[in-house]
Amino acid sequence: MKQQEWVLTRKKLLKKIKAQVFERLGRPSTALTQYAKRLVGEFRGHWREVKPEELLKAVVTSDVIFGSDFHAHSQSQRAHVRILRSLPKGRRVVLALECLCAEDDASIAAYLSGEMDEDEFLKAVNWAAIWGFPWAHYKPIFDLARQNGYRIQGLSRRRDVKKGTLSRRDDRMANDIAKIQVQFEDALVYVMVGELHLAHVHLPESWAERMPGSRATIIYQDAESLYFRLAEQSRDQSVDVLRSGERFCLMVSPPWVKWQSYLTYLEQTYDRDLDEEENIDYSDQIRSLVELLAKDLKIEVATSHLQVYTPASKETLKQLKRNINRKWWTTLFKFLEDDRSFLLPKQGLIYLSGPTLNRAASMAGEFLHAQICFRSEPLWNGTEIFESLIWVEAVAFFFSKWINPKRKAEKHENLQFQLTIRSPRDRGRKVLLMALDQKMSEIVWLKTGRKRKRQGPSARNKMDSIEASRILGSMLGEQLFLRFREGGIENGQLLEWLQFSPTDSDFDEFYLRLLKRLK
Repeated sequence: MKQQEWVLTRKKLLKKIKAQVFERLGRPSTALTQYAKRLVGEFRGHWREVKPEELLKAVVTSDVIFGSDFHAHSQSQRAHVRILRSLPKGRRVVLALECLCAEDDASIAAYLSGEMDEDEFLKAVNWAAIWGFPWAHYKPIFDLARQNGYRIQGLSRRRDVKKGTLSRRDDRMANDIAKIQVQFEDALVYVMVGELHLAHVHLPESWAERMPGSRATIIYQDAESLYFRLAEQSRDQSVDVLRSGERFCLMVSPPWVKWQSYLTYLEQTYDRDLDEEENIDYSDQIRSLVELLAKDLKIEVATSHLQVYTPASKETLKQLKRNINRKWWTTLFKFLEDDRSFLLPKQGLIYLSGPTLNRAASMAGEFLHAQICFRSEPLWNGTEIFESLIWVEAVAFFFSKWINPKRKAEKHENLQFQLTIRSPRDRGRKVLLMALDQKMSEIVWLKTGRKRKRQGPSARNKMDSIEASRILGSMLGEQLFLRFREGGIENGQLLEWLQFSPTDSDFDEFYLRLLKRLK
């Protein structure tokens, strides 16, 4: 597939997701539209690729960091946690967070000191009503603050949360940031605030008027124009940080991924408020992903029979038991217990364990693959070879990266590291040993052409085999994706591989040929 076509389809996907978001929110006001336009202007002109170390150096030498926070996207908050973890030990830090109000400072201090537990804290700051975005996204920031002795202060005001102009809020936050600097003179003030506030003429300029001579660094995330500029050059995979003056942009996720997280948040929140049983049409969402992938591959697949069930649906267990062989019930319940998504190909039935885009894209990819190779049964009966499980997982991961190219896979070195820190009694150790042994066998075959007898634990435990295949499949899927995006594999070759059935009698030979081709 040509890069130009790939970019065009992703722009259409982003436009569609944004339209669904604003369908929920309603048309933005003229004032908000004008306010948002100023942020778009920040990404015109020259931005150059830099190493992460250059960003860290700027952070360390700054007085204030203005970090953009896309509230519904957990990767946005994690990016800031990674930066904070990279700071020199002992560096004094004050976190100024828009997600909390200045009136909450006493409760924040009590929570960080351990005097107040989590439930009491969330109730005291009225998190659900005033902020509302998932606490789980922000909790790692508080854990890090407690661990490193960071102070946290709220930047919002309760009377401004539901009303008050954005420019007024910029001025108020600028005042508070300046006061924090004066109070904690030797501390780095690390601000986390919604991205629209970080157009230079908004919060940063208002702050600069109050604190002339102070040095600030602005950290944006996933700017759409910058992402597509990189994508058109086939550099979206390799570039993580861009810079223009004292402004940086982290390329954490493709823009449609962060907007999908916002859409999911809105759907879950609004549907809960409406007290309706199951308003989110995940079947339609995954069907759209399947059709997008099929269009990219220039093939047609049937999706009308595709049905998606989730833990939130009261019909889930009934439908699954009705459509599954009784001998597989034990495996089914184990999947549900382990929070694992799966596909029943013949019925076109998907169990989606969580509403993340990565999981949805993986299941869309597995569904598409099953259609292409005419697989009608799940690989649960224990007679399939281990490599079949790995390949199905690899294809699912490959297609999830097609939707989210920034998704990361496990690494061979990481398996070895995990083994060194796992307890011998830990059941997960068997999974890691199985995955590592398979990887070593593949390396021996690629280097010598000799098939090595497996030395690790036997594959009798079905769930261990399935989990090990997930780890190995992510590695192989990433390898396949990178070769495909680099142009080393044509559409025709990819489709030929996808058509090979994982239940074929000589699948093991196909798998070895595939490894050699991807070497």
